[in-house]
Amino acid sequence: MPENASKLAIALYVEGQGKAWLDDVKLKAEGIKVAVVKPGAEPKAPGAPAEVKKVPVTAVPGYFPDRPRAWKLFHESQVRRAEEGGFEVAFLGDSLTQGWTTTGREAWQKILVPLKSANFGLGGDTTGNLLWRLENGLLEDQDPAPKVVVLMVGLNNLWSGQNSSEEVVAGLRAVVEKLRSSVPSSQILVVGLLPVGAELTDINRQRATEFNVLAAQLEEWNNVSFLNPGVKFLRRDGKFLEGLFQADNIHLTAKGYDLFAKELTPAVMELLKPAEPAAEPVKVKQELGPVGR
Repeated sequence: MPENASKLAIALYVEGQGKAWLDDVKLKAEGIKVAVVKPGAEPKAPGAPAEVKKVPVTAVPGYFPDRPRAWKLFHESQVRRAEEGGFEVAFLGDSLTQGWTTTGREAWQKILVPLKSANFGLGGDTTGNLLWRLENGLLEDQDPAPKVVVLMVGLNNLWSGQNSSEEVVAGLRAVVEKLRSSVPSSQILVVGLLPVGAELTDINRQRATEFNVLAAQLEEWNNVSFLNPGVKFLRRDGKFLEGLFQADNIHLTAKGYDLFAKELTPAVMELLKPAEPAAEPVKVKQELGPVGR
């Protein structure tokens, strides 16, 4: 411990499947008195707007009921990572994006890390949660700004059943607007939601499809592109290709992440290309005829 240290925190976090625990922890202090202090009261869950329509477009921090402090700690660590810089592609989103660090780690290291990518996904995030993160340090006035921002968010809004596809796309639009303000030089690649639910008739599958149709309209904005790779995950009958999705029919397997990376890479590489210089204006010599009669 450094001589000027006044506090020691012992914590354990495990991401992915399985269990972990701290057992038989002992602290030995030599020549000083140590007071063991228990954590204070757990923070309260942030309140969402009463008007459901405003939920996707309202910036509000996330909250894990079983780990109420964890979301904020994740956010703070990602702000610090962004401040370190050294990346040209920033991935923003929810658990499907965060999953590149666990289930999809092999594909991430092999395919996306060579593009100088950094992961800022956070499980459970809605459009409002991501908007809050962008308004509270993440990529704010990032210098240098990432050349490309890969954005996929909105599934957790749709999954709740509270909001329509139109309302959730309004939240996505708010996130894109914030990015265009924070990192105006960045190219933004909006990625459509992957198919969810095992059947074509699944209500969430249908709502995700509606969402993607509306989200594609964001391409009308400068520096915004749309990619919908979901069809690559399906058979002709609309069922999932074997081995790409986990049992919940939402999250990807390692095989699914490998396909996802291969679908994303060409679009990202195209956006990483330097812009072609504007052509020199062509000067046309005009012959002036007689004026009047």
